[in-house]
Amino acid sequence: MFHTKRIEAEAETCCKANALTSVEQITANLKVFKALAAMDQSSVEAKRREAFKAKIADIEKHLSLKDTIWAHEAVTNTRFVHDNIRPTKPLSFINCGEGGLGWSGGAALGIKLASDAEAGGEGKGKFVAQIAGDETYLFSVPGSVSWISQRYKIPVLTIALNNKGIC
Repeated sequence: MFHTKRIEAEAETCCKANALTSVEQITANLKVFKALAAMDQSSVEAKRREAFKAKIADIEKHLSLKDTIWAHEAVTNTRFVHDNIRPTKPLSFINCGEGGLGWSGGAALGIKLASDAEAGGEGKGKFVAQIAGDETYLFSVPGSVSWISQRYKIPVLTIALNNKGIC
């Protein structure tokens, strides 16, 4: 036997709407959004590229694909990322596959520490970059990773790919 409890609450506002007017207003707004979506976004993109030009140049100055260790966790983009990085040195492209989402943030920190230790001290190791899809990036608890990186001066580059939440 099921028992139900009725919960009543007073509404802040009670409105009456004409169904036809509501549908017309919604349709008009959808047309505006479609028009905005169809607009040429190239000028917006050009401004964005210009704004990030200096930042990208600074990253490129420190980044050498041949001397970088990649902690790769872009699961659905593995082939794309691998084909563009084209790692040639053993242990320069570290990937755990699909078995442990969220590992790359902490792993990148550990890889950097190990690389520095192997090279003889802080800041002497290879450049380390973490590449993750947007969901796996969140699984790695980026707030903690960033805090640890800042607190203990462990520099790593994090690249989060926007693949609409598909790891």
